[in-house]
Amino acid sequence: MRYLQLIRVAPDAEPGSDEDPTAWVEDTTRRGIRLRGDRLRPEDDATTVRRHDGATLVTDGPFAEAREQIGGFDLLEAADLAEAVAVAAAHPVTRFGAIELRAVAPFGDPELDAAGPPEAADAPAPAGWHTYVLLMGVDGDAPGPDFDDPATQEAWRTPLREWIADGRRRGLLIDGAALTGPEQATTVRVQDGRTVVVDGPFAEAREHVGGYQVIQAPSLDDAIELAATHPASAVGPIEIRPVWPM
Repeated sequence: MRYLQLIRVAPDAEPGSDEDPTAWVEDTTRRGIRLRGDRLRPEDDATTVRRHDGATLVTDGPFAEAREQIGGFDLLEAADLAEAVAVAAAHPVTRFGAIELRAVAPFGDPELDAAGPPEAADAPAPAGWHTYVLLMGVDGDAPGPDFDDPATQEAWRTPLREWIADGRRRGLLIDGAALTGPEQATTVRVQDGRTVVVDGPFAEAREHVGGYQVIQAPSLDDAIELAATHPASAVGPIEIRPVWPM
């Protein structure tokens, strides 16, 4: 089963010299648990895109203000939640921050698999291009699409299929998926050498991440254009975060 590991760190956190994640990355990658991941640039470098009444609205900053920002992510392949928790707890960031685990929610339709071709995950981006992560925001207080309704499913299926096909054709998509809701999240910390596991998201917030997409694009303007044409931009914000370095 796949889990997205969201790394949460306060801006004033001071990791120690023994909290370099390089050994964790090398070990989990070697074992085939960590499929990919990136450190994200600060939220000051975020751009949020929404679509309203046919117009694209672009604002600087994240879609939700939070003290502990998302500083990075890793996509994990684990046998079950218990293994994912054990892997997350071994990450040094849990000693001064927290990790929120969110299960990937498969669509069950190959044409709605938002990953690019397998070689896209390992190949370097074309010269001059940059890598970005799109975080699909969901407003928990606003009525969203009823995905239990077959008509709603079909209404989303066609534009999403077209968006994915276009992104693949242009070589923009690397990886992406929808996530299970925040009520199914698990937060992991390590305090005084003891692993602390809490059911639920890292912080209670009106808006949460409902999915993600890793892309590569020639510029931020191209990333904005891609985000603005995603069907999710019409029902919630999409936060664009460049990966580090940039």
